[in-house]
Amino acid sequence: MATFSHLMNCASSKAWGWITKQDVPEIPKEKEQRQKIRILSADQRKRLLEAAIADQDPRAWLFVMFGLNAAMRHSEIVARRYDECDLDHNRIWIDKAKAGEREQPITPAPRDALKRQREMEDDRNGWIFPAVRSDTKSEHRPDMREAFKRVVKRAGLDPKQCTPHVMRHSAITQLVKAKADIPTIQKISGHKTPAMVLHYVHIHGEHIDDAISALDTGNSDAVTHELHTGENEPQAKSA
Repeated sequence: MATFSHLMNCASSKAWGWITKQDVPEIPKEKEQRQKIRILSADQRKRLLEAAIADQDPRAWLFVMFGLNAAMRHSEIVARRYDECDLDHNRIWIDKAKAGEREQPITPAPRDALKRQREMEDDRNGWIFPAVRSDTKSEHRPDMREAFKRVVKRAGLDPKQCTPHVMRHSAITQLVKAKADIPTIQKISGHKTPAMVLHYVHIHGEHIDDAISALDTGNSDAVTHELHTGENEPQAKSA
């Protein structure tokens, strides 16, 4: 049903234009079982980036830079072109994504990395992750899993636990811990609905603990003896 829902959304998109948005029916789907969100610590993120820089694949560090700093999906990263990048305003245009096209904000770190890499390219408007083999159907790399697995091992992490998507989880969690509001996180992460972002908030919402602490009222100092008379104490005379 999820696949059918995705197909209907594609059919009603601007690119396909087969049907209108009003023609898309309400499609019931089973509730998916939530899996534990794995995230990287600050030390693990640092080790991962250092391992990527040391890797024999010259694009590995750029892939990790994207993953840790932009919260982009694996498929979104490898399909980007230089001519989609507005490096003066720290934005990248994503024409195809799960939730549709969007303008992706990036931090200064991947922006500077892109500028350096672009200076070394023969085609400065072409693919950021061009295909390695000439006989492949795609002009860009379909994925970076092999290089990423190698980087993860070099960083001393478990490849079964640390996948490219873990970088996305880690980046989104950093936004939650920074107390960014839900619409802002959704704008950066490219989630289709706020409910998807809320899953991260429920797990890592330290700001919820901070907020509830404002209601914390103890026993000793909060009791006013004037309002709490004992059973054996004389009652106040009526007016």
